[in-house]
Amino acid sequence: MSTTTPSLDNIVANLDAQISDKHAIVSGILDEIVQLKIRRERIVDTLREISGAVGAGASPSGLDSQRVSAPDGMNKAPIQGKASALIVEALRTAGELGLSGAELSKKVIDAGLSSAAADKAKTRLRQAGMVTQKGGRWYSPNSADATALSQSEEV
Repeated sequence: MSTTTPSLDNIVANLDAQISDKHAIVSGILDEIVQLKIRRERIVDTLREISGAVGAGASPSGLDSQRVSAPDGMNKAPIQGKASALIVEALRTAGELGLSGAELSKKVIDAGLSSAAADKAKTRLRQAGMVTQKGGRWYSPNSADATALSQSEEV
């Protein structure tokens, strides 16, 4: 049996390395998505300013319909603030694995906002029921882990 143990250990180590590699790829893609969303929001804001300066008074066609809103099955009010939008998108992308508070704060800080903005946004989103926190990790309420965690709390 000792001959199978090293091969099992090698398999587990190989799988762990693959998971780590994939997580790094996903994190990089998530960072790109967040940066694109911020860039888009800045462009929309600039277009609104330009349209207001010209005196048109109306925002360019379709811009208001693109606001970030809560996931299906939740309060449909627009998410207030860039930090909140970043956090919701990061948790939506993370899925059932969720993210640690530090990971969420890093996403917000990397987008040029403060750690205080990240903390305020997490608190507001949790109070609004748009995110959940369990065991030091944050989840989108629609993720499988968040559902399982909330059910285990009820028992």
